[in-house]
Amino acid sequence: MYAAGAGQLIAGAVATFLDIRGDVVVATSTGPDGRFSFVGLAQGLYTLTVAATAVHPVAHTVDLPGYGEVTHDLAVVARAALVGSVRTATAGAPVPGR
Repeated sequence: MYAAGAGQLIAGAVATFLDIRGDVVVATSTGPDGRFSFVGLAQGLYTLTVAATAVHPVAHTVDLPGYGEVTHDLAVVARAALVGSVRTATAGAPVPGR
């Protein structure tokens, strides 16, 4: 998994496979290289979700065949951060507790 645009690999994201009822089949975390894998899954239609602190969560439909290996790369969008402070209009002093 990688951040779109930057191409930066995302370690520690949670990848979850859901069945057609929305039940969790299996979940894992991405490794330092941004990779994840699930083995021993039955053939069928699943939803793959990926979430991490620094990115917006995504969900993709994955149709697994009865045999073989499927590669499904995901590009996620990084979340923005806004940092600021509240100050008085007259003196420009920080407002306590805000």
